[in-house]
Amino acid sequence: MVKRDKKLLKLRKILQKLKRVVIAFSGGLDSTFLLKVARDTLGTENVLAVIAKSTTYPEREYANAVKLARKIGSDHITVYTKETRNRAFLKNPVNRCYYCKRELFSLLKKIAAEKDFNNILDGFNHDDKKDLRFGSIAGRELGVRSPLAEAGIGKKEIRVISKRLGLSTWDKPSLACLASRIPYGDSITGKKLKKINQAEEMLEQYGFKQVRVRLHGDIARIEVLAENIKKFSDIKMRHAITNAFKKLGFSYIALDLEGYRTGSMNEVIRHTGEIMKHKRITLVMLISLLLASQFFNTAVADIVHLKNGGLISGTVAEQTESAVTVIIPGGKVTLEKKDIQYVEKSKDNLEDADIKKLQEESVSSNTAEEQIRNMFTEYVETLKSGNANKNRSLISSQSIRAGEGNVQPFQMQNQYNMLSNNPYDIRMSGNRKEALLTFKDSRNGTACPFIVVNEGGGWKVDFTQMWQRIRFGPGDKWYWINEWNK
Repeated sequence: MVKRDKKLLKLRKILQKLKRVVIAFSGGLDSTFLLKVARDTLGTENVLAVIAKSTTYPEREYANAVKLARKIGSDHITVYTKETRNRAFLKNPVNRCYYCKRELFSLLKKIAAEKDFNNILDGFNHDDKKDLRFGSIAGRELGVRSPLAEAGIGKKEIRVISKRLGLSTWDKPSLACLASRIPYGDSITGKKLKKINQAEEMLEQYGFKQVRVRLHGDIARIEVLAENIKKFSDIKMRHAITNAFKKLGFSYIALDLEGYRTGSMNEVIRHTGEIMKHKRITLVMLISLLLASQFFNTAVADIVHLKNGGLISGTVAEQTESAVTVIIPGGKVTLEKKDIQYVEKSKDNLEDADIKKLQEESVSSNTAEEQIRNMFTEYVETLKSGNANKNRSLISSQSIRAGEGNVQPFQMQNQYNMLSNNPYDIRMSGNRKEALLTFKDSRNGTACPFIVVNEGGGWKVDFTQMWQRIRFGPGDKWYWINEWNK
């Protein structure tokens, strides 16, 4: 038996002891592998995948995670995380990931208790120990297990075994939230997240699978795999990318000659010298904080601004003439004052109005199209589960009043078969209060329309007088009747 097979066997034994598990599922390489092995080992009834939705993650990744969970055959639900309402997160300190993961794992802990699951699992693997992982501190505090790391399974082994198991994610690039593209100390806003997301989507259209667009003010620093850097010698493509980025608001577009690497924003901490070269807060010390655990108030935090441009978010416990001691999630660190620019006490942090503005930006970063896709993904889920009441809540009140909102079980199954895993186009109406969705039914190639309306601030499916409002036309698409008349 080869070494990786022994590790896989060890993973299965760990899972068997855990019995019933909730898995933080992102649809990435690690969590997909973990979900597949857990489902095969424990059975569908003992595994629940929880998929998070947030403005900090691309919508395309959420939709992909839902499809993967279905394909694996795992039960799954969606939770909506609210890390963008946390002032400590929005300030973007070095330990930013702690606040995000604390938010997620707290929700998973509640779900596990409500649904009688024994343990919460994440996809943290053996290789992840090499990078700064403040999110793991939150996991340890809340009792989250990392069975991949416990079994000693690293990234390369996960890829090899995933391929053997027939998982499409075996060669999927590493994922990270969009906030990781913003330098520590620069505030996180919805506008920035949307800008980064659009830039990366555009690069993916040019065939770059592993890509990051790091945001440095009005400068975009593009990271692609080292072997793909030569693609930028194509002048036509380079000009197209430059023009597209400038339309997004970037003044300068730079290509990182080192290429893509995990955690490149952490290099500021590791290599500038003011902080990491000293024993006070070494990488080893940060990892060792995982061994400690204590309560930490995530809503209010002191911010220590470092001379190297980074931030440490925590509670200032003590200040002397030469040093400052900061309690951070999982432990405490002592910093020499010569390394500190200044200390921002919690009362001096962002005022409520500033926080509200940042939160509104995060919410508004969801375009109408994104909101529609979110709603329709949920609608399709109700069709799969046969949940008529939930399905009814996603249908317009006008349709229900007209008696057109009652979808029978056999109709729900037919709709699900048609809609599941099929892409669709969205055509907004002139007033952007209605949208026309055209599906390509993979079973017979026909174009199938749906209308959604913005009702009371939320999008809902609308069947009212549908065929009087649309017509079938060129390109095998459906069009609004007023577009047709023009």
